[in-house]
Amino acid sequence: MKKEDTLIMKKRILGMLLCGIMACATLSACAGAEVAEPENKPGSPIESSEAKDFGKENEEEKEIALETDDSEQPAADVSLQQTLSLKAKEAAGEDAGEEIDSVFDDFDGDGVYEEFIFLGSEIDPEFETSIGSLWYVSEDKCEQLVESTEAKSFDDHVISQFDVDGVKFIGVNEAYTTALVTYLYTVKDGEVKEPFISHMGYFFKPDYVEDYCVSISAYDGTFEYEKGKEEEGMYTGHTWKNYYYYLDKGEAEFKAYVGTPITEEELIEALGFDLASEIRDAGFELGAMLKRDNGIINVDYTKTTDEGDSVFVEYHNVTYNVNTGEFLDYQGGGKTWQSSDFGGTYEE
Repeated sequence: MKKEDTLIMKKRILGMLLCGIMACATLSACAGAEVAEPENKPGSPIESSEAKDFGKENEEEKEIALETDDSEQPAADVSLQQTLSLKAKEAAGEDAGEEIDSVFDDFDGDGVYEEFIFLGSEIDPEFETSIGSLWYVSEDKCEQLVESTEAKSFDDHVISQFDVDGVKFIGVNEAYTTALVTYLYTVKDGEVKEPFISHMGYFFKPDYVEDYCVSISAYDGTFEYEKGKEEEGMYTGHTWKNYYYYLDKGEAEFKAYVGTPITEEELIEALGFDLASEIRDAGFELGAMLKRDNGIINVDYTKTTDEGDSVFVEYHNVTYNVNTGEFLDYQGGGKTWQSSDFGGTYEE
């Protein structure tokens, strides 16, 4: 037999095998799916009814979404991925939309591959979002993780991938006007796992510490009240504050770098100068001073203005990185304590 005939015969055999696998997949696809809607997580005050436009700091954080591996997969892996995708589509129904993005991998290293798949509308080129649902599929499971969300896309992907100390996570960023809120998942012991920081805020990898951040959106920048009626006062002023987390690999769960209160003397020792006095000299009142185990120090300060019958309070903060010996330049005005102000009040 000629070499050309041999190649043709191999292609035909491979084609018949793939058709057979797809036929079996169709017969065994799940008829329904368990709906597992994530609960809203407690934490700092979060405004999650906002929608879609960020400052430049969020634009720069696009790089957290890792590039999809476009290398060729073995035929067996391709057929399994096709089977899992079909399983989710059958469970979701025709109204679920098209497959917008998916990640197929052995997430917990047990030799069994799983898939996270987002089904929804075509990505809107203006807002860079897709409205749809997120599914988790394995050979014996088919679960809807997020029923309906408007997911932000980065480089045409609505599913971001993170390798956190060797543990594989995926994230889908729900888009609001002025914030992102990240649904976060991994797989442990063959079961999909949602860490407690999922849907708490925007999850990303900063460039100034080794660990991860959740940017918490809140309205705590200012407080205004009528004299004698402080309990009827109103908080305004949108803020986005970074809180820091590390991974407990054994539990596949994130743990917070909790802030420990420090004295003014300890603050001087850490910074090398008297920041507390500088804040007071600038007309502010000093608040809590917190040091976190990852080297981040947060110092809160306020300014109160008496305006006749009303009182107006501004809430500010300082972020100092002990590891680099510098203030964060959050405001874009240089690495000064004034420019490291994220707004609002940091909690422990």
